[in-house]
Formats: sequence, structure tokens, C-alpha cells
Amino acid sequence: DPRYAQIWYAVDELRHDIRGPIAPHAVHKRLLKMRAEGRIPGVPFDEGDLSILFREAMPASAGYFAEQVAK
Repeated sequence: DPRYAQIWYAVDELRHDIRGPIAPHAVHKRLLKMRAEGRIPGVPFDEGDLSILFREAMPASAGYFAEQVAK
């Protein structure tokens, strides 16, 4: 699902800019910026949906999800 790839890229960019935990609000703002720059066609999830995804995400699974996005 390309929507998850867009989130992954936004989080990866923020990883270099933010020290500490990355909040869903920051990811949403980065997605809005990416859309404004023409890098993505639209924001895949609203801030509420991103919050749900963040709560359900398991940091230990980062390698698995990176592999899925790369496919």
C-alpha cells in the first residue's frame, strides 16, 4: 500500500530533524509539506488515523515494515 510508504518516508525525514519521539502531529505536518512540494499526490491519512497507527505500531517490527515498504 503506497500510503504506508509515504508515512515511512515522512518519518524517515523527521528522524533526521527531530530528537526524541516523533509524534503523529509532526508526521502529518511533514506529509502536508510533502504534498505542497508536489512529492506526494495527497495526504494518505488524517491526524486521527495517524494517531491510531502510531499506537498500534510496534517499534520492534521496524525492520519488517521497512522491508515491506521497499517491495
